[in-house]
Amino acid sequence: MYGLYPQEKWLKVYEELDEFKEALSNNESSLAQEELGDLLFSLIYISRWYNLNPEEGLAGTNKRFIDRFSYLENQLG
Repeated sequence: MYGLYPQEKWLKVYEELDEFKEALSNNESSLAQEELGDLLFSLIYISRWYNLNPEEGLAGTNKRFIDRFSYLENQLG
């Protein structure tokens, strides 16, 4: 996770994603919860490598979701 190249960081993301998917497929909810945390942490780490703010990214996604949901609510009356 602490290598010098972004490729190493991406490999860690993929590793954590595989572990998360495996825990889910085995119906191991407490392990899946741990693996989800590891996956999120690895994504945060790589986002910081690229000088991106993960909080701003998540806030933007939340806003877009709320905007779309509100639009649908308004369309349905």
